[in-house]
Amino acid sequence: MSPIISTVVAVVLVLLVAKLIFKSTKAIVGFLVNTVVGFVILWVLNLLGLGIPLNWITAAIVGFLGVPGIIIVLILHAVFHVL
Repeated sequence: MSPIISTVVAVVLVLLVAKLIFKSTKAIVGFLVNTVVGFVILWVLNLLGLGIPLNWITAAIVGFLGVPGIIIVLILHAVFHVL
């Protein structure tokens, strides 16, 4: 291969790897923010006396879904007495 083609291929590969790393980091940060906000909201709801357990299941639901996950956990707890 000529040096120009090699350089272009290398630049494209570096840009693709950088894009993948950025998207992965963005997804991980988003998940962590959802988890922390959800945990704080569940903690406050427990202070108000709702009695929702803070375990890995509720943390996973809230972490993946955010505020809608809190609503789902509340409904599951109120209607079916699970979680």
